[in-house]
Amino acid sequence: MRKKYHRFNRLTGSITKALGLTFLLTGSNMSFAGQEVLSKADQFFDKVAISGYLSQGIQSVEADDGAFDLEDSNMSAGFNRFRYALGFDIELNDQVTAFVELSEEPNDFGVDYTPHVDLALINVALNEQLTVQLGTIVTVLFNFRGYSDGAVVQGNPLIGNSPADMVTAAEGMKLIGNYGDFHWDLGVSSSDFGESFGGDRGLTYLARGSYDFNEYFSLGFGLASSRHGDQVRNGSSDIIRAGLYQGDGDNYRFRSSDTGGIRNTHAGVIPGLDSTALHIDGQYQTEQTTIRLWAGQVKDDFSFADSNGLATVASLSQGFIEQESEMRFIGLEASYYFTEKFYAASRYVLVENKAEGVRRDEQLSRSQLGIGYFYRDNMLIKAELVNQMEQENSAGQIGDDWQGVMMEMSFIF
Repeated sequence: MRKKYHRFNRLTGSITKALGLTFLLTGSNMSFAGQEVLSKADQFFDKVAISGYLSQGIQSVEADDGAFDLEDSNMSAGFNRFRYALGFDIELNDQVTAFVELSEEPNDFGVDYTPHVDLALINVALNEQLTVQLGTIVTVLFNFRGYSDGAVVQGNPLIGNSPADMVTAAEGMKLIGNYGDFHWDLGVSSSDFGESFGGDRGLTYLARGSYDFNEYFSLGFGLASSRHGDQVRNGSSDIIRAGLYQGDGDNYRFRSSDTGGIRNTHAGVIPGLDSTALHIDGQYQTEQTTIRLWAGQVKDDFSFADSNGLATVASLSQGFIEQESEMRFIGLEASYYFTEKFYAASRYVLVENKAEGVRRDEQLSRSQLGIGYFYRDNMLIKAELVNQMEQENSAGQIGDDWQGVMMEMSFIF
């Protein structure tokens, strides 16, 4: 019995030593694995910088009784959908960087509660002056203006955008140059945010440049040419158009836009098929004051068509006709900082419908007046009064004048 007991003790001791060695080795491996994970995490954050954007808005807007959709003239006040975005700046090597933005952007993608890839770019620096950019390039004509894009709103002194902003994103490439005070880019895109290889799709070509005369005053221009009209001429069933002529989604949600992207507050006479556009702009900026002035003209060989085959605006469109459409626009924006944290801003934009057969009642105008207060360095509170006038033959898509008040709170981190 005593021998069995001693053998049992020796066996127990051996098992204990074996378990101890196993735990020691396992603990060491876990420690090494943990160190490896931490090391990889350090390497990741050495290469990737993450930024974030959050915004929440409140609106009370309503159209007059002549609106195309009667529900737009019987609107209630309420909260806009919450917007958020995460931006990833990635350093792939000392010559190549990338940017990816994931965003929930109801004004652009609609209210489907799904984050989207809003931008995805790779920048290859050829030298200190030249960069090649690939991906969903920003297709834009203006140079200086701030723009509200989903949750990324703090570059815009007001809440809404201009009704004649030519901007969106599409798959393509750019050559970007910076030579001292002269900045330019040349781009080509498929005009679509996804992949499109159907027949007759065509391309959009872009050119933009600006020159800083001194620390206060700058001038710029933008040109665009889109060639997608053969899709219509040859009876394609799925028409791809250059989206920059319809803007990138505004912040005024009318009932007629339902749960889709907000395009019906933008000027809507240019389909973006066989289109050409010219834009010029200037900026005067000091520490307290910013003044921006711009003008432009857009033509298209095609027009939106209603069910009777007559030219109309995008919100009433049932197709396209080969009839020239044209709009001209001017805009003025000013902001003034009373203190480092508090400012006032205003914007006025006039759009004229110069399409064939339109000789009167062709004006759309938007007036905006607002204030902003930086409650913290990264927290901005804005309020805005807006009034849009849409004459009978204008580029307006709501159908009658509309007005309202907006408030917005936004954060960046």
